[in-house]
Amino acid sequence: MIQINTKDKFKLGLLVAVVMYFLMLLLFNLDKVPIDFLFLEIRIPVFFLILFSALVGAGLVLGFSTLKSLRRPRDESKPGPGAPT
Repeated sequence: MIQINTKDKFKLGLLVAVVMYFLMLLLFNLDKVPIDFLFLEIRIPVFFLILFSALVGAGLVLGFSTLKSLRRPRDESKPGPGAPT
């Protein structure tokens, strides 16, 4: 018998809850909606719009956080503005 500690049980329960939420989101948003481009109209399920928006948002957050971490660190030897001399 495999022993699972409390932390791993919590992670497993959280994973199951996220998967169930994702499946419910999919099942309740299968209605197709029209998307109008300049000269084109397509019909896609609402679920794909939600998924696309989430992926774009996650990409932006990841991109901006990466840019922030890649910025050159400040030189500690030079005093900044307003620092006592």
